[in-house]
Amino acid sequence: MANVTVRIRKDRLKKDGTAPIEVMIFHNNKSTSYSLKRSVNPKFWDSNSKRIKGGDVKTRSLTNSIINKELSNVSSAIDNLIFNNENITLDKIR
Repeated sequence: MANVTVRIRKDRLKKDGTAPIEVMIFHNNKSTSYSLKRSVNPKFWDSNSKRIKGGDVKTRSLTNSIINKELSNVSSAIDNLIFNNENITLDKIR
């Protein structure tokens, strides 16, 4: 079964000090990741809940909604592959 998570890339900080947010997908000892094209100040990132925990309320709400929607989309793609008895690959999930 594939696992999906979200992380920030503290090793790729932008000039403004924010870190890009990425979705990571793991399946059969392989992984792939892609950017959500959003970034967050690392001090506002909650690594336990994988969401933004502080900062501007409007930005936090919008970004957390984008994260939730993307995780839902990936989960739906996995469910569809399973339902259709298709082979699950990272390319098909992404």
